[in-house]
Amino acid sequence: MPKQSGQTPNWQPISKLQLLAQMLDEALVDAEEHLQNLQSAQNNSYLLDDYTIGRINQVFSEQKVFHGVYQE
Repeated sequence: MPKQSGQTPNWQPISKLQLLAQMLDEALVDAEEHLQNLQSAQNNSYLLDDYTIGRINQVFSEQKVFHGVYQE
């Protein structure tokens, strides 16, 4: 859990490192795909409504909170 929420991360044993690395790799691929889609839509602003843009900002802001935990 993110430190900002006042909760302690649920640390995993080193034996779970491969699983964590796989999860992070998949998250990176997803983020890169989303970035590519958003860059494609950038020149066609009519493709994304305000709700969609707000939701994208919310999801990636929530994910950003975990960067410090992943770094540790």
